[in-house]
This record gives sequence, structure tokens and C-alpha cells, in this order.
Amino acid sequence: MLKKSLIFLVVIVFSLLNTSFWYNQSEINLAYSKFYSNLEKNIQDLNLVIEKLQKLDKSISSSINNSKSENRIKILNDLKSINKTKINSLKLKKIKNSIELNTIRNNPFIAELIDNWYKNLSLNDDYEYNENNETFRFIFKKYYILNKDNYNYFIKNKLENSYIIRYKGDFLITNDYKIEKKYSYLELYNLFKTKIDYSNPYILINWEYFSYKYNYYLFFKDNIDWLYLWDLEWNNINLDKTLIIKNLDWTYFFSNEYKKVRLVNENIIKGITNKNEFLYNILDDNRNIDNNYDDILLEIKNLTLDLIKDKKTDDEKIFVIYSWVVNNIDYYKNYSDWNKQIFSWILTYKNKIWVCDWYTKLFSYMLSFAWINNVETKRWFAFDSEDFLSFWHAWTRIGDYYYDSTFDDPIWSTSISNLNFIYYKLPYDLIYVNRFDWIEIPEKYKNLSLNSRKQLVLKNMYEIYDKYKNYPLMSKIWKRISLWLKYDDNLTLDILKQKLPFYEVNNNLFYDKDWNKYLIYSLKYYNLNDLALENVFDLWIDLNQTKLFKWTDKNWNIDYRLAYDIKFY
Repeated sequence: MLKKSLIFLVVIVFSLLNTSFWYNQSEINLAYSKFYSNLEKNIQDLNLVIEKLQKLDKSISSSINNSKSENRIKILNDLKSINKTKINSLKLKKIKNSIELNTIRNNPFIAELIDNWYKNLSLNDDYEYNENNETFRFIFKKYYILNKDNYNYFIKNKLENSYIIRYKGDFLITNDYKIEKKYSYLELYNLFKTKIDYSNPYILINWEYFSYKYNYYLFFKDNIDWLYLWDLEWNNINLDKTLIIKNLDWTYFFSNEYKKVRLVNENIIKGITNKNEFLYNILDDNRNIDNNYDDILLEIKNLTLDLIKDKKTDDEKIFVIYSWVVNNIDYYKNYSDWNKQIFSWILTYKNKIWVCDWYTKLFSYMLSFAWINNVETKRWFAFDSEDFLSFWHAWTRIGDYYYDSTFDDPIWSTSISNLNFIYYKLPYDLIYVNRFDWIEIPEKYKNLSLNSRKQLVLKNMYEIYDKYKNYPLMSKIWKRISLWLKYDDNLTLDILKQKLPFYEVNNNLFYDKDWNKYLIYSLKYYNLNDLALENVFDLWIDLNQTKLFKWTDKNWNIDYRLAYDIKFY
């Protein structure tokens, strides 16, 4: 066995020796650790293990003396140092064991029992011992404390299936015990009858995909990595009846309230290239609806295929799907009532009302049917929204670009003339001027006022304006710059009067600076008395094509109008 272990170590070391650049010392540690673990597992005699390592030390020393390569010598010296450290630690362990054995030998009545009659164990404070690289707990109730007065009794009256236990300095004898193995979470996972692994939580049975959903779960705190079955039993966790859940980060949870759920027929999603992501989304939706929705899935699939039938590139497919979602789904503004239907993409597809998360969900399903890959739903917070930190927002990443179908919905536009998508295919640093993923929010930003947050977003946009000035999202910044405003300047009527053509209109009549007379037949306008001035920058009009009117009607009512599309008699 030593020969096989040495071959393994030599292969690793020589691969490092042949490296023409540098190596990571952790690689040597890892290789040696595997070598020693294999050696210890197959050689139980501590003296023999030390002897083998001493032979390895001599072999390494010989190789160092015969080597001319500085890199080779460095690697071999590192290996020699690690091996020497291990030899010294084993020698200390041998001395400790010898002292413990002498302690027993100095109690001849105990030594005789151990040598001739009984098995023996040495337990730590938690009643544990190690054997063959595994940990066990020795649980006992009735026991006797061994001493010189009663050892003859246990020689003459041997207790069947008994152990002599050394625990906290005492020697105990018992035949009323139970031995339990200590399991890693992965070992426990394999013992459970019902399990779900979130790296692939789907089960295919007779062309139908299934998974599990659960309402409540248990977990063990304090970073416990190893458990006894007794720990499970005490917490009402049963190997046959409890669902064990393995998360992507290798944490484990347990649920006694769960059920197996049907997801979809395999034929419906046959051929899509991101099947696991698609099934995950269906499982997520299943938390809000219990139904067989294959018919609706087929409807969405056929709609998608019809939309993209004459599209040749991925960009063309993405655009036509995005357009359909934005123009056919309405935002459900009263989300505070927690209407369950708005959290199911199936029901909201039927009802054509959604919240942001399900704009992105439907978008992602349709992208899957169009064979668009590398799609991710991003969630968390819009920094300049009133409900920052109260309600999360959702948007979509496709490859290196980002799409926000919610923000492009006309319901949020201040102008009916908005025909452009401004949150379509944005690079990372542009779309993230006004949003944060949860873990990336600086603590100092969490308590800022809405006005302060909006000003900070403007500052971010000013800083990247030159790089992205041709994007429609930057229109508001261009308008501010055209009015000679800094990011922290407030727009006023006086500024508009100075920067825009300004006229006083009375009964649809006004005069220009040359006293030319104009009689207005019709116009489109925004009433600046009713509209916050700052919203001017969100209007989808060109300020170069506008005029500012101080408007007096026939009843002598006065307001200020930002006017465009003006027609004259």
C-alpha cells in the first residue's frame, strides 16, 4: 500500500518539478495530505507509519543532493519540511500514547482486564472516539467505576459485550451502551428516502417532470458540519418521512411539510437549450399556483415561435419578444394588496396584468422557447424609487446586456409620444446608475432621503454621460446640460424663461420680439403648474422644439405651458 501511496505523491511532485514557471505551495500540501491520508488508512500501526515517513525523508534528501535545478530543490525542500513536521507530530502522539498506556499499566488490575477480558476505549469530553478516520459517540447509562477492590469480580464474572471506558481520568466498565456514527451532511443526504438537490432538483418519470415544494424547513445553526442520527430524531427529522434539501452552496435543510409537484410534460420543453433554468422557473411559479398549465405553456410557445419565425439574429428575436411583453402586459399598481394572482406568471399571462418580477419571468420563458441562452433574472432595488428597500425590483440580463421591460412599459411614461425603449440592451454601468443588488448597497446609502438618492443617481449619470450620451436613457442628462445645469441644480421657471423662447399669450395671441403677431390654432403642452418642474427632463420631447408660454385664458386664469406641435392660423 505504501508503494501505491508513494507513486501517487511522486506523480504530483514531478508534475510540479516539470513546471517551467511557479507553483502554489498549497498544491504540495494537498498532495502530501492525500498521500498521508491514504497511508494512515491502510497502516494502523503508528510505529510503522513513522518508519515509512522516515524512509521517505531519506529519499527526498537524496534527491535534493542529486538535483541541480533551483526550482526542483525548492519544491523538494518544501516537501521535506512538510514531511518532517508530520514525523515530529507523530512522535509526540506516540509519546502521549505511551504515557496513557503506562497509566493503564500502573493500574495492574485494569491492565489485566484489558489484556485478557474486555475491549477498551478512550473517550473525549463529548463521549466521542475515532476509529478508521470516522468519529463515533459512545452512549452509556449504567456503569461501574473500576478500582482495586472490584476488579477480581469482573475477572470472575465477565460482562458480555462490555467495554472498559477511560473518561475524564476514570476507568468505567459497562455493557449498557449504544454506539452512534457521526455523519457528514453529504453522508446523511444519501441516507434519506426523499431528497432534492438544487443543482438539479427535477425528476423525470414517464415523460413528466416533477420536483418538490415545501412550506417550512428546519436547519442546524452554528455551522455544524457533522451530525448524529440522534440529533435528527430529537428534532423530529425522519430518514423515511422528511425531505432533505441540498442547496447550491452545500447547505442543508429539512422539511416535514412538503409535497411532490408535477411541472411539465417533457415534449413541451424538448429542444430548449436552458432546460434546468426553465424548470426552475416553473417550480418557482408553482409556489403560487397548483394547476396543470401545459395548455398555456403551449400557447406561449406557439406565440413565441410565431413572433420569431422570420427573425434571423438573436437581437431580432429578443427585440420582437421584448416589444410584445411591453406592449401587451399592464402593470398591477395595487401590489400592496398581495393579490396572489400577480405572483403567478400563468395567471398574469391570462389576465395580462403583472408586477416587475413577472414581466421578466414571461420574458425569460419566451426567450427560452426562442433558444436564447445566458439569461438571468436580476432582482433587488431601484435606488431612486420611493419604495427603495421596501419592495424589490426585477430586470433581465442577457449575456453582457440588461433589459428592464417594466420601466419601458408606457404606463410609466410621462408622454404618450414615447415610442422608444430606453431600458433595452443597456451595458452594466449604465443600467446600474439607479439600482443595486442587495449585498452591494453601501450602508451609508440606506437611510438617504428620496431627493438625496435621486441627486446621487444624477451625479452618476453625469459622470458617464460622455461615454453613453447616444443612449435614449441619457436624454434627461442632455436636456439638463443644454440648460447649463449641474447635477445638483434645481430647475426653475426663471431658468426656462432664460433658455427657451418665452412668450405671454392672451386669448391664443402673442407677439414675438419683432412684434410679429401669432394666433395659435392648436398646440400640445405640459402644464408646469401641475407638473413638478424636475419631470420636464423625463418628457419625451425635444426642448429645441418647445416654447414656454405664460398663458392667460379668456377667464383670466394664468398657467405656464411647455408647448410643442404648435399650429397657427
